Amino acid sequence: MDLTDLIREVYAATPEGWDVKDARTQTIYRIAPIEEITAETREALDAQIPEGWMLLSIMVD
Repeated sequence: MDLTDLIREVYAATPEGWDVKDARTQTIYRIAPIEEITAETREALDAQIPEGWMLLSIMVD
């Protein structure tokens, strides 16, 4: 099996709703729905981010 075959297998085995981050290391991640949250401070904002999620952007009024 060469690298091209491995990459094809990783993509074929990736469940729906997930995406391949790195086929060489067989790393996948799940794309969750985007949710808007608001807070008065950055610390309060960070406290609302569920574990395993990441902040995409910050808008300041």
